[in-house]
Amino acid sequence: MTRAAYPRANTTARGYGWDHQQTRARKLAVLQDGAPCRRCGRVMIHPKRCPSGPCFFCTLDLGHATALALGGHGPRELEHCRCNRSAGSKLGNQLRARRRQPVTSRRW
Repeated sequence: MTRAAYPRANTTARGYGWDHQQTRARKLAVLQDGAPCRRCGRVMIHPKRCPSGPCFFCTLDLGHATALALGGHGPRELEHCRCNRSAGSKLGNQLRARRRQPVTSRRW
């Protein structure tokens, strides 16, 4: 089945509701251009002040210190969109791989 065949939960059900959006807006309001991303260490630029339009440095997400798949607790900080989603996909792939390992009663 294609991805579109599955129903998509709303932002609140996925953990990105009003509180998450307001926290992101507050953190963007006080972002200093040139602040380092907590995942890769490269500079972050406020999206409205980026001279080259939407790019790697100004597309920012509010990342969780502990991934949502593992509870989503802890401080949330701004980070590059690519860094945040890459970390999430790596964790998802690791969790799926762990589930797929067959459990047998014998050691072959």
